[in-house]
Amino acid sequence: MALDLLRHNIRVNAICPGYFKTEINSDFFESAAGENYIKQLPARRLGNLDELSGVLMLLASDASSYISGAAIPVDACHSTRLI
Repeated sequence: MALDLLRHNIRVNAICPGYFKTEINSDFFESAAGENYIKQLPARRLGNLDELSGVLMLLASDASSYISGAAIPVDACHSTRLI
């Protein structure tokens, strides 16, 4: 999509969030299994939803006018882990 839409001055990017507590997953993360899972994350914590704001504001602003086709992880190194 990024390649196809670039000529129309449309940027296509993605924010790839790591683990954030939401209404859908809060029961799990509040359970013993969920708390144990959190301890195994690189940051040893879940992200706060406001931690997505910076990259969102960047991509929504002209500061990212030359960024297209990017997938930006906001996951405190979770995606870099070797499993």
